[in-house]
Amino acid sequence: MIEVIRTYLEMRAPSDLRAAHSHDPLIKIESQPDCSVKLFRFLYVAIGKNYHWVDRLPWTTE
Repeated sequence: MIEVIRTYLEMRAPSDLRAAHSHDPLIKIESQPDCSVKLFRFLYVAIGKNYHWVDRLPWTTE
């Protein structure tokens, strides 16, 4: 069993929201407002596999 530490972030006002940025010119960060379930699942597995993200894998499309 792997010990998991889950951290939650709190934003108290919409004005607290800051745009994401990177100083690396090879990294591009952009919004994906209409993320399909298929894309979400792909990204969750592709990015999360090295971090043992498994809690949402059983979720259905509903």
